[in-house]
Amino acid sequence: MAPIVSDRAVGGKRIVFLISQFARPRRIPKYCDGDFVSLSGPVFRLPTYCTGVATKMVRQNSRLLVVCGPSGSGKSTLLRKLFDEYPDRFGFSVSHTTRSPRRFEVDGQHYHFTTKDEMQASIDRGDFLEHAIFSNNMYGTSLKAVQNVQKSGKICVLDIDMQGVIQIKKITSLKPVSVFVKPPSIGELEIRLRRRNSESEDNLRARLNVAQQEINYGETPGNFDCIIINESLDKAYNAFKEFVLKSFENIEN
Repeated sequence: MAPIVSDRAVGGKRIVFLISQFARPRRIPKYCDGDFVSLSGPVFRLPTYCTGVATKMVRQNSRLLVVCGPSGSGKSTLLRKLFDEYPDRFGFSVSHTTRSPRRFEVDGQHYHFTTKDEMQASIDRGDFLEHAIFSNNMYGTSLKAVQNVQKSGKICVLDIDMQGVIQIKKITSLKPVSVFVKPPSIGELEIRLRRRNSESEDNLRARLNVAQQEINYGETPGNFDCIIINESLDKAYNAFKEFVLKSFENIEN
């Protein structure tokens, strides 16, 4: 099961991680001694001897960070803060989409805006690492976009949805570090989406339905390395940053 990082507390202590037999082999972070909690079960305390070294070969060439979460979970804000703080270490893989740009979006910065015919042709040529359809619009990550970031020497970050994650996980050679960002509740997510005032009622309902599916997938053991519950932005970012930095430190050492 993925470790859950949250700003909530159990018995007056912060929930730090959840580790189980389903976790993939890795060097366990030294700060992992703390309280653990399952999604439905008692709280456990991890023994202090857990700081041993597991195999590094699993991710020895991994320079890929996959971040997933429903629209409105705050994952884009967390990533923006990470890029602002570490501009020379992380690079964003700009996705392609066939939807129209929103008023603040810049082509090539927020998305590569394209047509359905052009994108489908590229997919057919095998130019895309992953792709998905939402609300009759196509989204995807091109191989070139990832390669451009990697050539710069930065850790490539993918902000993708559940469909994309499922495709990425099938490529066993990639072995990315993966993080799922979730809201504290589906009710809170609806409030956040309504505040945007950018969706019709039908589209908003569709997003909420997809969000519930993504949350169910994100909470499934083995699908992600870490789950961030974004209830307080500052606390969620600190937990997100700490996990990501420690993960890549362990991979690179």
